[in-house]
Amino acid sequence: MKVSNAGMFLLKAMLRNIGFDEAIKEISDQGLRFSPLDFAYTLVWMTVNDVDAPYQLNEMDLSNLEVLLTLPKPPLKDDFYDFYGALTEDECEALVDELARCYQRAGLINGFVIFFDNHTIPYYGGVPIGFVYHATRNMPIRGIHLAQLNDINGNFILFKLVPSTTEFADILIELIERMKRVLNITTPLILVVDREAEALSLFQELNRRGICFIVVITKNSKTTEEMASISESEFKERFQKKEKIMETEIPLKGVPFRAGVILHEDGKRYGFRTNIPKKKMSNILEIAALIPARWRQENKFEEIKNGEHGDKIARYEFVDAPNIHLQKRYEKLQEQLPKVEERIKQRDKELEGFRERYEKKERIFKERLLAKDDEFKRLEKNLRKAGEMEVFQGRLQKKMDARDVCIWKYSTALSELENRMGLVTGKLNKELARKEKIMKELENIDLEAKFFQLNTASTTFNIAVKEAVANANSVLTRQISHDGQPMKVNRAKKVLYKLPGKITVDSSTKIVEFAPIRNRPLRKRIERLCNWLTEKQVEDTDGKRLVFKVATT
Repeated sequence: MKVSNAGMFLLKAMLRNIGFDEAIKEISDQGLRFSPLDFAYTLVWMTVNDVDAPYQLNEMDLSNLEVLLTLPKPPLKDDFYDFYGALTEDECEALVDELARCYQRAGLINGFVIFFDNHTIPYYGGVPIGFVYHATRNMPIRGIHLAQLNDINGNFILFKLVPSTTEFADILIELIERMKRVLNITTPLILVVDREAEALSLFQELNRRGICFIVVITKNSKTTEEMASISESEFKERFQKKEKIMETEIPLKGVPFRAGVILHEDGKRYGFRTNIPKKKMSNILEIAALIPARWRQENKFEEIKNGEHGDKIARYEFVDAPNIHLQKRYEKLQEQLPKVEERIKQRDKELEGFRERYEKKERIFKERLLAKDDEFKRLEKNLRKAGEMEVFQGRLQKKMDARDVCIWKYSTALSELENRMGLVTGKLNKELARKEKIMKELENIDLEAKFFQLNTASTTFNIAVKEAVANANSVLTRQISHDGQPMKVNRAKKVLYKLPGKITVDSSTKIVEFAPIRNRPLRKRIERLCNWLTEKQVEDTDGKRLVFKVATT
């Protein structure tokens, strides 16, 4: 559905067909600020262009609307309030349903319900004013029951329901029922992305109703507590050694999870995977694209990757879902790499040409200079023998001047070539640095993908393979966090400032001395981090150079 006359008349006819003539007539007669046709056109434009909410029309550049509308004066925000205020609750529900059908026919709604971050769901209809937040813009929506669409892959726009005032499980179930009733979607697929594992009541309700859903746990602290409370004896048959990756079925508050379990070296920390969808999804790439990259990694893994001292808990994703963001970045880098290499070859070829010209000109210069020197010496020798040095002094001076002109001419030419070679060398160095940066980023993406692949080992692996996976997993973790090299300065300072210590200030430096650390591996790591920061010559906000060190016992 595009912004066109077809869309305008479609919505106008829809409004009148479901009995809203009186509401439209009432607000049109109050001041004749806009016609029903303008209202229909504006509503279509707002929906297709993902305008935040009707109340935000006063913050928009209304010239955008004026170009689209047939009348010079567009609707005001109060016009929308007046229109919705003239509707009964049943009429409002009917309008929302009809809009949903209209958008479905236009191909803007599919059968997915996306549930993000514990309290975020796509929703239309039935939410009290003031309780709805826009998830991606983090701002309250003061509008009333209006269906809005997100412009990403044609899915619903995301609204956040305030947890203290809304029973999100009930609301989501209501939404599912509406999808079944209005859109004739009998088996909507629910994707739950939960950072704190607080939605267990929702899991129970979805499981009880037999609704197909997938869960992605990205920060499973509370669920970890639940799993840690399970007696370790239940895992003794499956876990014979430390850090062994296995999968099992775990009933958690009545919901059976197919879980990828890790018994950490301290014997207390567990991680778990996801529910398995009842049907194989064909468009898993589209669902993967909806998840922001920062939500696709477990927090503890981020701490390890950034050099922070956190426990290693594996991060799990929904089944077979690739990290499409890294894939796109990887493909883009692979496209850039041949272009950079081609430019490097061109610069090398250009530089080689300049070198050949320089060497040739330098050789000619030396030959001509030597010839003029020989010519001058022969003339001087002949004149001296004839006793005519003083008489023919002018001839000698001309030879000397010609020699000086030769030196100036070739010196200037060689200097110009040196300058051009310097410019090409600078461009070549930039391209080489760009290539090195691309190669490093590709290497990091490969390493990260390998780390995640190891953490999501298949159930068909035998015990020996699983043990090898666990060992390689540990090695990769150490590589990622080695010496704090991947960290930026601010992340490194964040790690160090968590440690107890004291600060000594003098005229130009600020010495940060941390308390002694008994744990030898930790001490070595912190010492390397201190040395790395000190070498960076980091300055504090007052301009003093920071020096980091660990006190001895």
